[in-house]
Amino acid sequence: MTPNVIYCDIDETVSQFVRPFITFARTHGATVADYENWSERRGGLAGDEFNRLLRLYEVGGYQRQPIDRAALDGLWELFRSGRHIAYITFRSRAFWGVTRDWIVDRGLPMGEVITLGPGADKAAVIDARGDGIVWIDDMPPAHLTESCEVAMVPRPWNAYCQLRRLTWAAIVGEFRA
Repeated sequence: MTPNVIYCDIDETVSQFVRPFITFARTHGATVADYENWSERRGGLAGDEFNRLLRLYEVGGYQRQPIDRAALDGLWELFRSGRHIAYITFRSRAFWGVTRDWIVDRGLPMGEVITLGPGADKAAVIDARGDGIVWIDDMPPAHLTESCEVAMVPRPWNAYCQLRRLTWAAIVGEFRA
């Protein structure tokens, strides 16, 4: 099989998640860092508090997330060049339909939707499939995939990352079919 799939995270890679979530968390009384100080530690929220707020946010929050226009344009260009798109996310499996609807409503190219649930191993899923060209995400993975490259879209919380940080234009230039 010739690898031909672009694996793409959704939240904060294709959509704007952090700013809407921060606003939501603050309206629910949480003390949370601002966008520029967000990190893998989820804005300083303890794990239980983050998970509690995320469960509340999931009901309605995902549907309202705005799209990143550069991601929309980039994914369409990759799709039109012959690449297949697979959206891979830590969103709970219960939100597969909401996620699929969000993709359609925002005008993203059609592709497979893989909802793994929080804490799942994206790299293992991608490796098991063996059809990927690149995995695009905003968060550095716990470990790398052995089957394809990983590219980070630049965000304040991945500035330290040793992985390649590429704009959407650079991703398209490098991974177009």
